[in-house]
Amino acid sequence: MIGLVACAVAALVIAGGALVGELQGDLGADRAARLLGREVIARNGDVLGTVGDTVSDRNGHVAYIVIDRAQSRGPDDTLMPVPAAAVRTFADTLMVDAERNSSKTPLVAARGWPDFQDPGYDRELDRYYGIVR
Repeated sequence: MIGLVACAVAALVIAGGALVGELQGDLGADRAARLLGREVIARNGDVLGTVGDTVSDRNGHVAYIVIDRAQSRGPDDTLMPVPAAAVRTFADTLMVDAERNSSKTPLVAARGWPDFQDPGYDRELDRYYGIVR
């Protein structure tokens, strides 16, 4: 089973296209809605969760996916925002270069989202995911 996961992850790394490329153009609600519920895995094959929401930029393009980490529900729930440029797609699975339980992974409280229009927050996420704009 581990071999199958490794092969699948290798295929994602080799064949995976940028999410931005998949969702070019005017995104309307129908295209963003296609992301909701899709499984998101880490490069090592660990399941990070599913896409619980998206955040659009001022032009209506998906700027971030927000991963529901599929943990028990409670007041301390956290979500994982990921810049769309850091997401790769393969079939119905999305892949992000992040670790499931890393203390360095940027997380947000489910009940207190940050200001995604804040350039400082953008830079923090871009730096973590290695995005150069």
